[in-house]
Formats: sequence, structure tokens, C-alpha cells
Amino acid sequence: MEHNTFPQNPAFIGTTEASSVRTFLANVFSYMTMALVISGVMAWWFGSDLDKLQYLINFETGGQTILGWVVMLAPLGLVFAMGGLVNRMSSTALLATFLLFACIMGISLSYIFVIYTTAAIANVFFITAAVFGVMAIAGYTTKTDLTKLGSILMIGLIGIVIASLENIFL
Repeated sequence: MEHNTFPQNPAFIGTTEASSVRTFLANVFSYMTMALVISGVMAWWFGSDLDKLQYLINFETGGQTILGWVVMLAPLGLVFAMGGLVNRMSSTALLATFLLFACIMGISLSYIFVIYTTAAIANVFFITAAVFGVMAIAGYTTKTDLTKLGSILMIGLIGIVIASLENIFL
């Protein structure tokens, strides 16, 4: 997680800058894949064992334990810490914080094993992994500047959010 500099205007990317951008993107995809694997393993590890899950949920009252509240709120705190201290943290400290975030996020996702079946969770996980893989390959191999699509995609996102909110009540 080195501090890399990017050319400000993609139209002026030469061959050496393009290769450094590709290397950077390959590293980002590698870190993201590693974090997703860690989160998935931690979610499965806590969610499939009721002895571990009772550290997060009090089964008698149905409420969360203190550790459950910490696990629920810690990812938000870590995101703020990484975002605010990214320029002051060393790359090793930032990577350690990112891995801690992946672990805690996985533990906080272990609640879904109480609600959904393992088959449904696996189905959604593999569909999401396939979409991420396809989009990563498309973004990595395309030679086109996709920034011009930003405003159009933002309008589409707002439309999807509005339609989703409307469907909650229908």
C-alpha cells in the first residue's frame, strides 16, 4: 500500500504511467480480494458456531452483548480512522488497520447466518464475487476514460434509490 501518484489528466498517460496505473490497480484488486476472503472466513467462523455467536448475541433476551455493539460500530470508526489518517499513517499501519477492518466486518456480518440458510448466503456470495471479478477485469482491460459516464451513472443511481424506497411501501 505504497503512496502512489497518478497523472491528473488521463489523456496524457504515457506507457510508463499506464503501466504504473495498471500495477496499482492490480494491487488494489489483490488487497480487496484478500479482505473479502478474510471477511467471509470470519463471518462463517462466527456465524456457524453458536458458542462464538453468543459472544455477540444474548440468546435469552435477544439483544446484543457489549461485544456485539463494539463489533457493530467498530467498522464505522475504523473507516473514519483510515480516511482521516491516511496521509499520516505508515503503509504498514494502514494495512494492519485495513485487515482489522476486514476481520471485524466479517464478524459483524456473522448475524446473517442466524437469519438465512448457508445455501442462500453462498449463492449471493458467489454471484457478488462473479460481478466483482467481471467488473474488475473490464475496468483493468479497458483503454477508455470512463469518467465521462459519472454524471449519467449518478442519475441512474438516484433513480434506483428512489425506486427502491418506493418499493418498500408497495
